[in-house]
Amino acid sequence: MMVNCNFLSEKEKRLFQAANLKRISNVYVYTLEYKEGLKICAFIQLAFESSISLIITTGKLADNIVLLDENDFHKEKDKYSLQDDVEMKVSVFKNLKKIIGGKLLNVECVQKLDEEYYWKLNFVFEKSTLHIDALIDEVEFSIIE
Repeated sequence: MMVNCNFLSEKEKRLFQAANLKRISNVYVYTLEYKEGLKICAFIQLAFESSISLIITTGKLADNIVLLDENDFHKEKDKYSLQDDVEMKVSVFKNLKKIIGGKLLNVECVQKLDEEYYWKLNFVFEKSTLHIDALIDEVEFSIIE
């Protein structure tokens, strides 16, 4: 797998390597819903065969991408469960089902021009690419055929 992401920590690189050439079994989208009506996509979880899981979220700078393992993910989720007036919901989006069963062939990291901490990730599967963007306090996703 070709991962040219110079912003990754060693732990994040190991997560990518573990998912290399594994089939994706599911994609979960975790949305935070606040009583005021605000909804944000906080986490995207990519579940692969062999119980490998990659969780994508925004980092401390709020517009960069961070990869979490299961342990770190549970710690982050717990922070939200302690807040009043916020509910976390898990969804599986129909358009994300297009990548289910595909092998992860590559991960492309793209830095947004003139923004040191803003990154995009493309998870390249056999037939489709999952594109993930970091917004302010939110992750966004789309499928590229």
